[in-house]
Amino acid sequence: MNNLRLIFQGKTGKLDGLVVRYPKIEDLKLMHLYINKLSRERTYIIFQGEKVTEKEEKDYIKNYLDKIKNKQALPIICLKENELVSVADIIMKERNQKHVGILGLTVAKKYRGMGIGRLMMKLLLQHAKNKLPELKIITLNVFAENKIAFNLYKKFGFKQYGVLPNGTYFRDKLMDYVEMYREI
Repeated sequence: MNNLRLIFQGKTGKLDGLVVRYPKIEDLKLMHLYINKLSRERTYIIFQGEKVTEKEEKDYIKNYLDKIKNKQALPIICLKENELVSVADIIMKERNQKHVGILGLTVAKKYRGMGIGRLMMKLLLQHAKNKLPELKIITLNVFAENKIAFNLYKKFGFKQYGVLPNGTYFRDKLMDYVEMYREI
C-alpha cells in the first residue's frame, strides 16, 4: 500500500484491522457497491433507493482525485480487509465562500455503533487543517431524526444554526433538515 495515501492503521475500541486512507481510482468497484448498498437501505443520506451507475461513480472518484490535488476536497475512506466500512469528506465551496467546506460522513450498517464515525470525524478534522488551507468554517446537514449523528457532531464542536422545515425526504416522507457549523 502506498504509505503517502495511508492516514490510519489500527483499531477502534471494538474493531481491529482498520485502514483509513485517501481513495484512489482502483476503489471504484468498492465505492460503487457501497453507495448502492446505502441507497437501498434508505438510511439518513441523500440517496433514497436510487441506483448509482458505475459511470457516475467513476466520474465522482475522478472529480475527487482532481479536487484533492487542487486542495478543494478531502475525502477519506475506511476499510476492514477488502470491505469498505466508511466514507467521509469535506468539499470546499467556491468563490466568495471558498473558506467554507461541507462535511459528509457515512458508515456501513454492520459497522455502526463501533466507533467508526468518531474515528473518521477525528481523522477528517485533523487532516483538514493541513490539506485544505482555505478552510475556516465547516458546515453539514443532518436529518432531524438522526440523533446519533447529531450528538456525534455536537461532541466535535458543531453547533446548530438552523432548521429547514420539511427540507428533505426520508423514506418518502418529508423531514426537517438541521444545519450545523464549526469554525476551524
